[in-house]
Amino acid sequence: MKRLSKLLALAILPLLALTGCNNDDPTPTPTIFSVFATLDSTGDNSSVFSVQEKDDSPVITLTSDRKVDTEILPIGNRCIISYANASEKPFVSGAITLYGIQLVANGKVENATEAEIQQLTADPITVRSIGRTGSYINLQCSAPVSLEPKQFGLYVDKASLDTESAKVYVGFRSDAPGTLDDKQFFGSFSIASLLQNPALKQIIIHYQNNGAKTFVIEKGPLTIQPAE
Repeated sequence: MKRLSKLLALAILPLLALTGCNNDDPTPTPTIFSVFATLDSTGDNSSVFSVQEKDDSPVITLTSDRKVDTEILPIGNRCIISYANASEKPFVSGAITLYGIQLVANGKVENATEAEIQQLTADPITVRSIGRTGSYINLQCSAPVSLEPKQFGLYVDKASLDTESAKVYVGFRSDAPGTLDDKQFFGSFSIASLLQNPALKQIIIHYQNNGAKTFVIEKGPLTIQPAE
């Protein structure tokens, strides 16, 4: 089980430094949206992100006139962006005014044994929000954390890969077991390998939120069902 990169240590910071010009003239208060996104590219004075509203909705391309520091957020990584646009609608391709970037945990679903999953689900964690955009599962969580989790991600039970239903678990290990202080953090993890597996008809993601819950993806015409 790999440990998270140092990027997650920054995930609890509200904004990522951006470069570009600021206009100090008074302007009307914009409507600001916050969504999970992928950094696709950067130029000398611009950055391009791709986003989806939900499930398998069309991929939207957003272009900012501010350059992102790719030493902090590499090309291809997931994040949360806060932005406004002329349409005042969140999922419209085109130019945006980028106000901030929230770093999130990145990665892809990993295989694990039943024993490993038991260890990875022993520490308390609350999944406050879960959803899918394309091949990514987006998570908003809170848990006892001092600086960053020792581990945080999605883990699929190896044995379930030989069935029609893949059993996936939100894995978490705290860096400060027993602390009373919860911190909020985010993750966006790829399940492309499971979606592309023709033998699977269903993906069941197990998580905790005031008890055990599941998030079910029915393959075929991909639809999602939250289930108790």
